[in-house]
Amino acid sequence: SEDLFADLFGAGRRRGAGSDRPRAKGADITYAMSVSFVDACLGTKQRVTLSSGKTVDVNIPPGTVDGTKLRLKGQGQSSIGDSGDAIVEITVLPHLYFSRKDRDIYLEVPISLPEATLGANIKVPTLNGAVAVKIPAGANTGSLLRLKGKGIPALGATEAGDFFVRLKVVLPEKPESSLTEFIEKWAKKHNYDPRAKLGWDK
Repeated sequence: SEDLFADLFGAGRRRGAGSDRPRAKGADITYAMSVSFVDACLGTKQRVTLSSGKTVDVNIPPGTVDGTKLRLKGQGQSSIGDSGDAIVEITVLPHLYFSRKDRDIYLEVPISLPEATLGANIKVPTLNGAVAVKIPAGANTGSLLRLKGKGIPALGATEAGDFFVRLKVVLPEKPESSLTEFIEKWAKKHNYDPRAKLGWDK
């Protein structure tokens, strides 16, 4: 009887010790979300439906880059222990004419020959809508105009980015004969070689 009592007592201790084991955490669940270029730059909220059927709003911070993973604590697989997390992986869709480097935005803007030669005031799109830009006289292809603070907004200790307008001089597809004649006369009077300083002929 003592042996039987000892066996029962020992088995009870083993069962009690097993109850102290940590409970398993539920698995994380990954979701895919596509965000427009402008929304990723400026920040936004976007709704996602979880596998549980619950709908939540996801805060997408300004300056979010492609491939960013946002963690929603406790929104993953449920468990007898802690629930897992929901991982939202962001895909930033490309923009038709904006590009990005760090927190700066770049836009290539075609300008006419008169605008480049004489200067002009034009409107260009930005992340926050169209703004007026002054093209200086004598502008050239590749010239950069800087709009300070018009890039990606500041986030915490990070300063706001800038918006750069890169000019591109574009000639008419079919120049009028009067323009062609003027250029021919002008070229005869001026020794103009844009490649002279490159030293290619040395």
